[in-house]
Amino acid sequence: MSDHDGEPIPGLPAALPEGETILWQGAPDWRSLARRAFHVRLLAGYFALLIGWRIAIAVGDATLPTIDALAGPVILALVAMGLVCILAFLTARSTVYTITSRRLVVRSGIALPMTVNYPFTVLTAVALNEFPDGHGDLSIDLLRSERIGFLLNWPHVRPWHINHPQPTLRSIPASRVVGELLADAASRSFESSAAASVPSVGAVA
Repeated sequence: MSDHDGEPIPGLPAALPEGETILWQGAPDWRSLARRAFHVRLLAGYFALLIGWRIAIAVGDATLPTIDALAGPVILALVAMGLVCILAFLTARSTVYTITSRRLVVRSGIALPMTVNYPFTVLTAVALNEFPDGHGDLSIDLLRSERIGFLLNWPHVRPWHINHPQPTLRSIPASRVVGELLADAASRSFESSAAASVPSVGAVA
């Protein structure tokens, strides 16, 4: 059974209205997501310190730690990091980011999928946090009148921006290219809306 069964277009709850087109679809890279959203490296460092502390105590007592003494922390570390990596993989697999000519759509949720639409009319800025490996986080700032729940939308929000959460495309490949595409699409949408709101000038008889 596919994660997208029942969706007319993968990642979208309904067919696009007439005149709206998909410009890009993508998902987080689960390895990058594990490192930067789920902090698997920090977790590994914690267990490394824990194991090192046990070894230091044993050496201080003029004894050598036995394999049995270290087996517990090592197994616990492997299990914990394995679970975090699985969670990152499932999160990435169940997520679809969609940029259309009119909006950004975030489809996410492992057990209870949900879809959130962000029309370009509520977008005020686009910020890119690019990583050395080419992946990056692409955050959008919303009008102050637009409120979203930080925990409800995590990890698809900008880290530490809790008071005014910013929807974020996390750990996406080619993030700079996608950021330029999103900014250009939003600008074109604004220009079209502005042109449509200006009344045409007719000829004077």
